[in-house]
Amino acid sequence: MEYLERRECEYDLKASVDFYREDDPLKPAVTGCLVFTSTPCKISNKYYLGPAPLEDMASQIATATGPCGNNRDYLFKLEKALADIGKRFFFFILLSFYTNSPH
Repeated sequence: MEYLERRECEYDLKASVDFYREDDPLKPAVTGCLVFTSTPCKISNKYYLGPAPLEDMASQIATATGPCGNNRDYLFKLEKALADIGKRFFFFILLSFYTNSPH
């Protein structure tokens, strides 16, 4: 938990939520999942871009480094983890593509 708290230290909202499976939307598969979220508050979230083009988000991710490493690597691992469980999100695929592209 200590690593996760350090890794996600730039997020300004932490909540406990229940996780549901697609095949059983009424019964939580896991309860009390910790979720870190960034809000659009420029005071508590200095990295919030606001509504931004995909290329701008990719540029920010490609050049940002947090206390636990490069954010670009985190994005690529997230895309792979989603693909490994059969979830391909076009947004993450595009974001990874733009993040990996020379600027």
